[in-house]
Amino acid sequence: MLIVDDVIDSPTAHTEVQSQHEGPNLEGHRIQQIVRARRAVLRTRGWYITAAIACLILAVQQVVWLIAALPRGPWDAPQTARLSLAVVLMAVAMLLRERIGRLSSELHHKSLPDPVSPPDFSSLSDGSQHARNLHNLDNKP
Repeated sequence: MLIVDDVIDSPTAHTEVQSQHEGPNLEGHRIQQIVRARRAVLRTRGWYITAAIACLILAVQQVVWLIAALPRGPWDAPQTARLSLAVVLMAVAMLLRERIGRLSSELHHKSLPDPVSPPDFSSLSDGSQHARNLHNLDNKP
């Protein structure tokens, strides 16, 4: 195993490190990167959905409190603040909705290309060997 920090700065050392990262492990690393990125997008989208729902609930609550305060007296600064806050919360919810849509479309986008040739499953069995193995166990003395 070669640790990059232990390599002396030389042109051959850099090529040696690159050659170790090439090959079948490169595909595995790329797949892991894609999986991590998808999980991060899913997590972010979940937080955006939660925040959008919270903004909508708070906006509705402000409007309910505003309507409840109307019969008590004239329109004053607290009612104006409640109305302004409700409008801002609705605007934030709409912004989050747009971002949720972008993240959803990113999730539906195919990250890995289709394989050039179809996979070869000919070397795989159908699982019937397990039944034969059990039958052979019964026949042994």
